[in-house]
Amino acid sequence: MVTVEAARPPLVALTDPEIAVLSASFGAIRDILPLSPLQEGFFYHLQMANESGETDLYASQSRSRVRGSLDTDRMTDAISELLTRNENLTAGFVTIGGRAVQVIPETARSRSEWSGRTVRVPTPEGSKRHWRRNAAHLSSPTGHR
Repeated sequence: MVTVEAARPPLVALTDPEIAVLSASFGAIRDILPLSPLQEGFFYHLQMANESGETDLYASQSRSRVRGSLDTDRMTDAISELLTRNENLTAGFVTIGGRAVQVIPETARSRSEWSGRTVRVPTPEGSKRHWRRNAAHLSSPTGHR
């Protein structure tokens, strides 16, 4: 039995030279998609911020509390697997041919930087003091720890 599938037409019409420019930046490309209205809004504000010299508005940094030793190789492998299973998380956003597009690379690239510190709290009372002293203030940007 032979299965025949129709080729999906591209959602964004780009010229061969435009695709070559994107390939030079992203490597092998899995897909090129238009932006959703929400993504267009985010992208617009990011461009305005960049033009005024602001840093990346949508860069995020997370902090986790881990008990025991952290196997950074294993964590990096887990992040790579997450990106492989959820290709939308690997999208890059660029303007080409006068329109903004999202580029999904063929292979997910994970850039993980690890830093850490050890906090030793000897007693439950010491733990309470530690968390009270280091609690986030409600006016802080995150508002939580």
